Amino acid sequence: MKLRKMISITFIALAINLVSGCGGTEVKTVDLSSIKGADVDQLYIVDCLLPGSVRQLGTKLTYLSARRVIKTTGSECAIRGGEYVAHDRANFKTALKVWLPLAQSGDPKAQTYVGEIYEKGLGTQPNYAKAANWYQQAANKGYARAKMSLGSLYERGLGVPRNNARALNLYRDASGLGARQVEFVSAAQRQARASQSAQLDQTQREMQVAQARSSQLQREVQQLRANVVKLKNQPPKIVTRTVIKREQVKQVQRQQVTAIEKKIEQKQIELKQQDKKVIEIASRSKGSNKKKNANLRGIRFGRYFAVVIGNNDYSSISNLQTPVRDASSVASVLKNQYGFKTIVLSNASRGKMLATLNSLRKRLTANDNLLIYYAGHGRLNRGRGFWLPSDAGSGDQKTWISNEQVTNFIDAMKAKHILVVADSVYSGTLSQSAIPSPLINSGRNREWFEAVASTKVRVAMSSGDNNPVTGSDSHSKFTGAFLSALRSGQSVMEGAGLFQVIRQQAQNARARYAPIKFAGHEAGDFVFLKSGSIAMEEPTPKRDDENRIKYQLFALREFLLALIA
Repeated sequence: MKLRKMISITFIALAINLVSGCGGTEVKTVDLSSIKGADVDQLYIVDCLLPGSVRQLGTKLTYLSARRVIKTTGSECAIRGGEYVAHDRANFKTALKVWLPLAQSGDPKAQTYVGEIYEKGLGTQPNYAKAANWYQQAANKGYARAKMSLGSLYERGLGVPRNNARALNLYRDASGLGARQVEFVSAAQRQARASQSAQLDQTQREMQVAQARSSQLQREVQQLRANVVKLKNQPPKIVTRTVIKREQVKQVQRQQVTAIEKKIEQKQIELKQQDKKVIEIASRSKGSNKKKNANLRGIRFGRYFAVVIGNNDYSSISNLQTPVRDASSVASVLKNQYGFKTIVLSNASRGKMLATLNSLRKRLTANDNLLIYYAGHGRLNRGRGFWLPSDAGSGDQKTWISNEQVTNFIDAMKAKHILVVADSVYSGTLSQSAIPSPLINSGRNREWFEAVASTKVRVAMSSGDNNPVTGSDSHSKFTGAFLSALRSGQSVMEGAGLFQVIRQQAQNARARYAPIKFAGHEAGDFVFLKSGSIAMEEPTPKRDDENRIKYQLFALREFLLALIA
């Protein structure tokens, strides 16, 4: 049994390393669920306690360094001789056992993770007071992630007294964004702005009606004037074979012209009133719909990647109609209009989805941006969201992919900005904490984008539905609105602004946009750059071939030893 497990783990690691390390910037993956003996569960992210390494001090003294904790897959942890608990057996005690010793020694990263363990609960009731205490210790050392988490507790009044001013200061501190360039929008403010947005929508509808009426009046006036010209040029009429005298004809025409001219005068008065109404409506919405531009040339946003997943066909669950088509269209727009390097997965198995996320975790650098799109069946069970791969069992959660595991992959990635777009549920890990945005009176300025380009962004946009809701065209309502917003967007767009357009077009009150909790979000927003010209200015980083080969050889050595034993 031990030999079989070692072979399984080693085979998976070799397959992933060999495949994901090839092909320049192209990310290639294998479907591990189709490989006999492959243990797909070994691809889940775990807390891995690595052994200490032997180091030499001077010429005679050698010592064993302290053990390190990293977040990596179970297969890689095993290859590196680390200890971990399988993801489905991890709980409060096992997670705390890994991180607490380091936290007690003063490591701010470990202190933050311990705070998150207490806040999550992991099978027990959350202890927000202890979470706040550990966050505070890490925040005192300047750790941005801890400041964001502590600010969230102050904003919600969990474990600490509710204090929005304290929360705001922590958010600003963590973000590194200047107070003059940024504001943070709380849950209450978001609700108020949603109402404000609804009022703006109503104003825009009134504007459209008013402009339509003005156009109609103008057409009526033009028609009446044409009638006047026609009457004046009308020849004498023949009535009972007798030509009416010219004087009588002119008199009748003058009467008709006078009547028409009165109508024109009335229409022109109404038109002036209507134009005045249009101006009044426009003044009410002034400032809310300004075109804002910023010179972004030279700002290093980095490369843009997207993994786009659409699952139509299921082995044990009812099939869907639009996801594969939705995913194909989304990938096309992202690639052709925004310069993304795209990976499209159609009817993907659990092994394929996890292998792809794992390949991206290893491939992306701190200068990269990633968009993860998913359309397919979803489930929401006791506040936990799940994505269902094509080989998912109807009632077997072990064959599903939880939102927490997707979040764990995102947390373990080096990528700078990550956006999840889910035409399905993605709610279990979303926080309601504040999202920073440019001040209304400052617009989009270069300072804002320079700051955002250097902060860690982890945000998610979700339709909130268990399954994609079919729209009037060939796409689901949510994805149809997403595609429309992308195609008609400005050269530079932030995710929050894009979401407002999507929610209005899709008329979906369940749709959500917020930072992803426990994924390391610091501040800022995901930035879309149309044409991708700025995005591709970042040079392609060198591949770490030496490190990859080292682990491949180590894995091969372990594999051969297992066969001999």
